[in-house]
Amino acid sequence: MAPKVEFFNKPGCPRSAELKKRIIMDSDNVDLSFYNLDDEANKQKLSNIMAKRGVAKFSTPVVVIDGQVHADFDISLWVDNVWADVISGGGSGGMPAGGVAPLAPVASSTVASPAPVVAAVDTTSIKVFAKRNCGRSAEVLEALGEAGIAANVYYTEESANAAAMWKVLESAGVKGLDTVTLPVVQLQGRLHYNFDLDDFIVDVISPLRPVKRGIQVFFQSQNNLLERIVKAARETGVQPELYKVDNEANKRAMWRRVREKDRKLREISMPVVVIDSSCFVNFDPDTLIARISSGNPQNTSALPPALGYKNTTAQPHLLPAAGLPSDHTPPPAAARGGGPVGTTPDYPLGSGAPAAVAGGSEAMAPAMVPAPAQHSTTATPMEAPINPGGLQVEMFIKESCGKCQAVMEAFADRGIKVGVYDVGRHPSNREHMWASLSKHNSSIQQIEMPVVKIIRPERKDMYVNFPLDRFIREVIGPLGQTIYEQEQDVKVFTKDGCTRCDAVRGALRNAGLQFTVFRTEEPVNEEGMWRRVRSAFPGQQSLKVSMPVVSARGKVYANFELEDFIRNDIPKM
Repeated sequence: MAPKVEFFNKPGCPRSAELKKRIIMDSDNVDLSFYNLDDEANKQKLSNIMAKRGVAKFSTPVVVIDGQVHADFDISLWVDNVWADVISGGGSGGMPAGGVAPLAPVASSTVASPAPVVAAVDTTSIKVFAKRNCGRSAEVLEALGEAGIAANVYYTEESANAAAMWKVLESAGVKGLDTVTLPVVQLQGRLHYNFDLDDFIVDVISPLRPVKRGIQVFFQSQNNLLERIVKAARETGVQPELYKVDNEANKRAMWRRVREKDRKLREISMPVVVIDSSCFVNFDPDTLIARISSGNPQNTSALPPALGYKNTTAQPHLLPAAGLPSDHTPPPAAARGGGPVGTTPDYPLGSGAPAAVAGGSEAMAPAMVPAPAQHSTTATPMEAPINPGGLQVEMFIKESCGKCQAVMEAFADRGIKVGVYDVGRHPSNREHMWASLSKHNSSIQQIEMPVVKIIRPERKDMYVNFPLDRFIREVIGPLGQTIYEQEQDVKVFTKDGCTRCDAVRGALRNAGLQFTVFRTEEPVNEEGMWRRVRSAFPGQQSLKVSMPVVSARGKVYANFELEDFIRNDIPKM
């Protein structure tokens, strides 16, 4: 049977026009249909498809091949790999390059992989009380989907569902709460609420995810290393699955695997490779490719520790939460207005990648990109990430606000993680913003966005109607310096072919220190290095440095005498 291909395109979109022209030439053996997104019915059809996969934002074109969705992909890479596989009779494309649903990519017919083992989870008792457009809720639902768990989802915008959630909490013995951070999850007889998102996914959900055979590669752009990995896999008869992390769903899936390996790791080298039950990040390319080329990439037991492999038998660790009685039943229908309006997300069962593993002592990272800002939709923002020293930053913004964007970029540039709350899209955020402003200064009547709340362990400050340049210079700048001073890790900024860099890396390894290497050939890494140098040597003009530069636990070492640094400074780290 010919593959069914649905092509959703927007007139006037250059990407749609380019891809349409390239696939029409080789469409004789496929059932190809085109959908013009200027037509409301077609737009609604695509929206329904994407909503089932938890994807709210995407770019055109979107291609659906036998039910497998592909979006936000690199066109040349997609045509050369996915489309080539389809027209050759290989199925729906075993390499969804940028596909929006990394939870269950369709395996190529050339891969002789055993069927995944479905996690033995009683899905009838799994309830998730969530909120639409809530980042935490979406992340938990995606992780459950990867574990092959189809939970019952109750959106608390419905008053009956909100009432049912509080009934469940009360029935579990949880009392005295005025607010709760969504989602609330009832799973395997336990109730989880107000949890740390990373800990909950890594400790509770990930161990339930079934093993999936094969190779998955999360990548940012097509480059020589990616091509080498794909070539090595194909030469052994394995079709790797490629996921471009420009797509937010793919990026979240990648970070879940990285955090399973090391939940403190925030700076990584692309690509990230998952082989059977192992996640490899910051690896030595030649060693990994040699293993893939050996003809048995599933056999990872012989991989050296430098690749970050070790067997893991992680067991579910239940976070502190009251247990539900074994005879627990939902609140009576009268108390919930006819019952929660439950929906079952369209996630495939038995899919997903294996659990990740622990890492080695030296990590390679190409980009000093801070963790993405978290977006909350709750009336009471309780999700602002915690920076070193207990610093939290909440920002109330509006879309299309240039000043808001400039402030967000200034925080990100200094490595400060921020909780971002859109007051235009979510009235509850606006109410919380004005409530917070009134506590600080009840006389404020008019404001210019953004409003920034900075929470330190010793005090809380709010900033409104401020001059942009002065705020960045006098408020954000010193905060960034504090963040650097409280860093507890070791970073080494290097350059290819630098013998001093090699010597320092060797000395750090010999001293048993864990450290991360940043190649300054990457512009973002070079800027990260200079930010630290300028912070360590303020007021000095025309600074020059000899490589490497080392940032260790808040102290910056530059232009040092090599032997003295190795003999006297490294032992103190």
